[in-house]
Amino acid sequence: MENQPSFYNSEKEFEPLEETSFYRKVQTSVLQQINKYKPSEILQFGVGIGYTTYKIGLDYKIIGVDIDNEAIKYARQNYSNNNIKYIQKDMQEYVKNTIKSDFILLMYSFHHIPDNKEGEDKHYNKKVFLQELYKNTKDDVIICISETFLQENTSIEEQAKKRVEEASFSVIDYNLDKHSLKDSMQKAELAKQREKEAWEYVKQREKEYLITLQWLINTSLDIGFSIYVEKLNDIGEYTIILKK
Repeated sequence: MENQPSFYNSEKEFEPLEETSFYRKVQTSVLQQINKYKPSEILQFGVGIGYTTYKIGLDYKIIGVDIDNEAIKYARQNYSNNNIKYIQKDMQEYVKNTIKSDFILLMYSFHHIPDNKEGEDKHYNKKVFLQELYKNTKDDVIICISETFLQENTSIEEQAKKRVEEASFSVIDYNLDKHSLKDSMQKAELAKQREKEAWEYVKQREKEYLITLQWLINTSLDIGFSIYVEKLNDIGEYTIILKK
């Protein structure tokens, strides 16, 4: 996997995302799943700057993994406590070894596993990642994948348009009781631009390698997982729980 910078590797870049309704919905869903299962140790892949990792680490032991050295450095300096251990490593390499954690989290990170450039199966790398998880984890492991999926009956352009609008409106709504209308609209414009940028990558299959929910369901079942699906909104967010 190419060691390219994370899409969000600083607080300034990340802030527009964390204030959107869809990010807050995903984070709430993830925290609910963690509190439901009460794991002794969590392994999170794709932690970025550590914002959600820190929230989890207030109550649980957690190992946070990310390929981006700058993001990990930022996380260690700004979002760390005694329950958290950050590791700079490619998650595709990490899963090739035995994993003892009993809860594995991928929050907005599964789609960063890149397309396979050779052969007909462009999702081959994601399939291998899931196979390694099945092979190298505990029998009672809980795997939580929470993120955006491509909508099968909607064009990428239409899904992108809806998400850009939702990013703008929800950030204004989030900020109005804390900031002036002018400041709220500036934040919303930044969120809108970041979402537009992300969806350009989605269209180009570069950095953002989204899949459909049905692909994940079919592939997980073929590997041997049982699966639970929670729909979070109408613009592509779902939380998936995989069990052996």
